[in-house]
Amino acid sequence: MKRPLRPGYFQGTCDQCHHQRRHYPDFGDYPIVADTGAGHCRLPQATIEPIAAMYTNVRRNGPAFEVDCNVPDSSFQLGFGDLILNIPLKDFLMPHDANAKTCEIGAIVAEKAGNSTLIGGAILNHVISIFDHDNKLV
Repeated sequence: MKRPLRPGYFQGTCDQCHHQRRHYPDFGDYPIVADTGAGHCRLPQATIEPIAAMYTNVRRNGPAFEVDCNVPDSSFQLGFGDLILNIPLKDFLMPHDANAKTCEIGAIVAEKAGNSTLIGGAILNHVISIFDHDNKLV
């Protein structure tokens, strides 16, 4: 699926696919930046909170969310227009070290960054991205 290489818009939806099939409403459109070098994503708080709620022992630490590294076998979906990504909860974690019992989820709150949305490795690891600068497409 080709996307124009210009400021895009992020539509975040969150769906617990393997448990209660809860669906969260569309929280609006946000400008996005795709950064293959960033580990964390920066997402609107309204998008992160339902994702964080799927984990156990959620603790807010500034803009980050700390959770137990032992996660339920579940996933959530993020929608970017008609592109829907299914992201397993275990793949959206960033452990503090190899033996960590506490991890951070792969996104931090973006509100202090003007609600700009940065899509980093925690999401981009689930897609193959080709940047075609000549034709201005991703």
